[in-house]
Amino acid sequence: MRLADNTYYKYNGSEYELIGSLPDEEFLFFRQDISDEIICIKGTASQLLIHDASNLTLKRTITPPAGLFTSYDPVTRKAIFCKQASDYVYAVDIDSGEATSINAFANRTNQFTMTNGILFSDDGTYMKIF
Repeated sequence: MRLADNTYYKYNGSEYELIGSLPDEEFLFFRQDISDEIICIKGTASQLLIHDASNLTLKRTITPPAGLFTSYDPVTRKAIFCKQASDYVYAVDIDSGEATSINAFANRTNQFTMTNGILFSDDGTYMKIF
């Protein structure tokens, strides 16, 4: 469980125990496909910080070739990073860090999401990627 002040607790069967806090990071979500990982950003959204939910240790950092984080697709395990006014969207495997450059939706805004391997732009345009 996470509180507004970025303190994290776990339930031990009878009460909540404080795990710790991540005061300098912005909580994004508990990973939908692996719920024992917490996804955060620090400062800008140019890197994802992935923490172990049981003790808050940093497991790995995901750094894209360019752009800011916009969405995560738990089906493909890809984090989507977009650079405004760019022809490219970057899909980064959240486990390996491997990046795929996608030439898609030339010169659009950075409002993209991916669901089930389909990339959607903010105007409803879409294409199957994975």
